[in-house]
Amino acid sequence: MQFISVLLVIILFTSCTQTKEELYIPDDLETIQINVEEAGILNMSDFIFDIEYIPLESPDGRPIGRIRKFLINDSYLGFYDEARKSVWGYTKDGEYVNEVIIPEGKGPGELENFEDVILTEQGEIHALGSFKIVVYDIRGNFIDETSFDFLIYNFEYISSTEEYVGSTENETMYGFLQNEHAGHNLFYFNKEGSITKSSLPILNGREEMGFKVPNRFPVLRDQKMFFPYLVDVIYKVTDSTVIPRYHLDYGINSIPEFVFDRRKNYSPVTEGRIEFFEEELVSNGYISFLEFFLETDLFIHLQISTGENRFTVIYNKQTEETKVGSGRLKNDIDYNYVPFFFESHDNALYTIIEANDLLRHLNEIYENEPEKYADPRMERLRELGYSLNDNSNPILQIASFKTEGLSDKVN
Repeated sequence: MQFISVLLVIILFTSCTQTKEELYIPDDLETIQINVEEAGILNMSDFIFDIEYIPLESPDGRPIGRIRKFLINDSYLGFYDEARKSVWGYTKDGEYVNEVIIPEGKGPGELENFEDVILTEQGEIHALGSFKIVVYDIRGNFIDETSFDFLIYNFEYISSTEEYVGSTENETMYGFLQNEHAGHNLFYFNKEGSITKSSLPILNGREEMGFKVPNRFPVLRDQKMFFPYLVDVIYKVTDSTVIPRYHLDYGINSIPEFVFDRRKNYSPVTEGRIEFFEEELVSNGYISFLEFFLETDLFIHLQISTGENRFTVIYNKQTEETKVGSGRLKNDIDYNYVPFFFESHDNALYTIIEANDLLRHLNEIYENEPEKYADPRMERLRELGYSLNDNSNPILQIASFKTEGLSDKVN
């Protein structure tokens, strides 16, 4: 399994100076303090009380390919298979429902250059390609499509207004969009493909600096969020606007605004963009990547990176306590290795594990740590391993957070 993260490489420049107000950080905004200098080992048992494994079955021996994105709502789970250009649909209990194939092409219901896919609250699959979104139901029936003439790379659907909201990934739309909406990071647009409003102007030095993540619009229950690249703010997306929700403060590892003023000193070609990124951001150890933002009722799970070092962050929303770990969480519950968690729902984190990765991990423990392999805590993993081979389909992993002391209030 491999999730794709791609830096966009076209560069344009503007020259302006940004204030705190232009960074959309109100003085009373809740701040999550993150100090990566204090990173250590984060044990899963400190936050997680149970881990569940569900092998994903498919009919007729059809293999599930490389999964790029995890989809979830109250009724279904979906997995976007990049190799097959399809979404595998399952119930929340892991029972197979259907494989919805998104055909390639220019005709009705077809897409070119697949960019993103979502599973709506109504159980519909909306898929984004070049200048078009197509809609299918969970059974694979084509429902509708929307065409438009601007670039977006990630999107969400607002059912209350039947509008889409799309992210430009800091793309300035030069040559595509030349009106009052140009230079913004978010577009609201209707099913006729017309932009109804725009939000979050692209900030100084971020122009054409994009980083594609599996889910730019995480969801907590019915609340949609958005986090722009190179802006350390998480926003709540409503049916009419975006509202700052959290400020991520990395301390000395936060990128100072003056760094972006230096962008004009670098060549506006691809090599200049790479040079700016490496010399001004990576070499100084700034947190340049927020790869995952997963929020539950009690906890927030973050995956962040400087470009050279990766960190896992767990934030307790009630105690406002932040824990930072080097790399991934350590599984001291059943000793399985820990992949990156790619989605959250209610009070659990979700991911998938490739069968060959799990078997390789079990073999390494068997050969190098036989006492651990015989530990009763590994019994479920051993039994699961006996049922797998290298060509088996992935296994769904669900890690449920502890919820002691969880108040009745859900933010």
